Amino acid sequence: MSTRLKIATLQLNPLIGALEDNIARANSILSLAFPGNGRPDLLVLPEMALCGYNYSSPQHVAPVLESLSDRGPMLKWGEEVSKKYGCFTVLGYPELKEGKIFNSAIVFGKQGEVIHNYNKSFLYETDEVWGCEEGKGFEAFELIPGVRASIGICMDLNPYKFKAPFTDFEFSQHCFDDNVNLILCPMNWLHAKSPSIMEGISEDEKRVCAKTQQQEVDKIKGVYSLNATGGPIENYVEVPDYTNLQEPDYHNLNYWLLRFFPFMNHAFKKTTFKNRTTVVICNRTGVEDTITYGGTSSIVQFNGTSGLLGYNSIDLTNKSVSVLGSLGKGDEGILIRDVNL
Repeated sequence: MSTRLKIATLQLNPLIGALEDNIARANSILSLAFPGNGRPDLLVLPEMALCGYNYSSPQHVAPVLESLSDRGPMLKWGEEVSKKYGCFTVLGYPELKEGKIFNSAIVFGKQGEVIHNYNKSFLYETDEVWGCEEGKGFEAFELIPGVRASIGICMDLNPYKFKAPFTDFEFSQHCFDDNVNLILCPMNWLHAKSPSIMEGISEDEKRVCAKTQQQEVDKIKGVYSLNATGGPIENYVEVPDYTNLQEPDYHNLNYWLLRFFPFMNHAFKKTTFKNRTTVVICNRTGVEDTITYGGTSSIVQFNGTSGLLGYNSIDLTNKSVSVLGSLGKGDEGILIRDVNL
């Protein structure tokens, strides 16, 4: 028996440390997306969704750290949103636990109860700058009967420290081996052309590039993009096309799909994946210092079909991959899909 969920990914452009403003913006987008009695079944937000990510030190991040035993505005917001909409909420936040800092994602149940709390296992260099420690490893948990879920936060999708063999696929192989059929990925994934990773230019030149990109994002600030099942919905507002900010970053999307290769059926693979697994990727957008983020929050399924014709690619053209929807790289908005798990 299949389970159907209305899944929403809330793609934000949070400002560093500006919790009140970031929370207000998230509330505004949700109110526009779900007027009246509308609600999602599952709401997924980005990594460090309400406080920003690019902190410069443990002292810099300290004011926004929260713990399960001493909840601050971010965790209280997640609890309240779950109660208000009667939904599961997945929220990335910086956690202080037993004197250590973790990059975490929490899952609230429909009554605001904590179902699961995960600490990021594979750290990106930015995590290490502000004193983050590695979690204990990948985990699976039951969201509801018949839905086995796992969380991977951003760098978790990559090879460990970019040094492990690319084809180990550590996170997705864990999900495959543990029969996970709902994979939740809060992200702060860089745009493929983020100034921070440009080579051969100075830090000042990177900041000039980032400022130009921020100006493009600011042109659509205050206009929300709602990508809803079945076409336009009430209060739908189309974001103007400024340097294709509404288009997904296909470089990133195809890379993410490749990192779930264990679920992808390929003409040259000896075994066939015959089930269905849904991957919910919620990335942030916008600019922090010299970093530009890639947006492209997406809901995709590995559908279990197989064959020869149409199964020899390793990107979204592979027929065992169904991209149910993606937001643009510069959108601040929400993607909504009714998904049959």
